[in-house]
Amino acid sequence: MSEAKVKGERWLDVGMGWCVRYEYSPTWLDFEAFEVVGEEMSPRAGAKLFHKKGSANGGDTVYTVEESEPDITGFVKWDGCSEMKIGTPHFCGASDVERLGTVMTELHKLCLLLPNVDRDCAGYPAPTPTSNEGDK
Repeated sequence: MSEAKVKGERWLDVGMGWCVRYEYSPTWLDFEAFEVVGEEMSPRAGAKLFHKKGSANGGDTVYTVEESEPDITGFVKWDGCSEMKIGTPHFCGASDVERLGTVMTELHKLCLLLPNVDRDCAGYPAPTPTSNEGDK
């Protein structure tokens, strides 16, 4: 018998933003992360833009993740072990490198969604009553 899967989506407020789609069972979470690369000025002012799937030109953008390719894919398990595949990032200085580190940390924290997570093993001890840790 296979385990029931839960699907979800969340936004990470890092840089211009990231859309993360995930699917998990009690012990394992797979994810795809799509970086927002800009916002439309006209005709759809404020619409988020993503890199176009299969485009050789970084300037080709689309409005939906369905038309895009994930920038980072991977998984995180109940014990905090994870693997991430990162496309071919372009960095414009140290701040871009730091931003990627922040995104990777936030993706790793997805393990906290797992009902069977071992918080100590994963490196996220139970929050104290005054802590603000949790789902954003």
